[in-house]
Amino acid sequence: MINTVLFDMGGTLEDIGHSRESELECGTRILRYLRKQGMDLNMSPDVFIQAADQGHRQYKSWADRTLRELMPYEIWSEWKLKGLDLDQRKLRAISEKISYIWEITYYQRKLRPDAKKLLETLRASGYRLGVISNTSSLTQVYKVLDEYGIKDYFEVITLSCMCGYKKPSPVLFEVTLAEINALPSETVYVGDTVSRDVMGARNAGLALSIRIDSEMTESSDYNLDAGTPDADYVVNNLFDIFDILEKVNLKLAKNGLQNL
Repeated sequence: MINTVLFDMGGTLEDIGHSRESELECGTRILRYLRKQGMDLNMSPDVFIQAADQGHRQYKSWADRTLRELMPYEIWSEWKLKGLDLDQRKLRAISEKISYIWEITYYQRKLRPDAKKLLETLRASGYRLGVISNTSSLTQVYKVLDEYGIKDYFEVITLSCMCGYKKPSPVLFEVTLAEINALPSETVYVGDTVSRDVMGARNAGLALSIRIDSEMTESSDYNLDAGTPDADYVVNNLFDIFDILEKVNLKLAKNGLQNL
């Protein structure tokens, strides 16, 4: 029987996107914070964000190839701010803060409609819930879930930068399942991408994957091989997930089966 439901964060529980305006706001806020810390880069927000974004894209390309995720200081010192004459001791101390600023301003985020209703219904029905997120910030997911008023629904929250690996590596899923003593054969993963979420769930041997489209789906999945299988279920509304799970469990019960 399916008893555990794990969720991706950006693009799944929340709508996520970015714009030129959000990029410039991100650059402005990070530069302002750096100046307060005595690290004036003497750059305009436009020049800064171009340099940081180039490093960000290079880092993502490396991370997607290796399925590794670095800690905030390593990302900023070795990729996003590489080559700048900065006090590395100061940068190490503030790297999480600027990663947090990046995550909440470079990207525009909003809780999806029906997300809270779905989580309330799943918890009331006895399902165990968790989050697995690819992120470069140690605190952003926790803080944003708390701001949305949904953090307490989750027994476990697993972050790529804490594990050292990113989806679709099975490591994040294995760590999560071990943390709450759940079985892959009784667990479903919900995400918005095939390349990270669906493939990650399959790599970890989970019972099912469920996908919902987001603004980031196409750009994340653009280089998938033709014929790569999609999720077991694709939904247009988050609350449809509850009906799917109930039908799957009813079918298992009727057939006298414990697992798919």
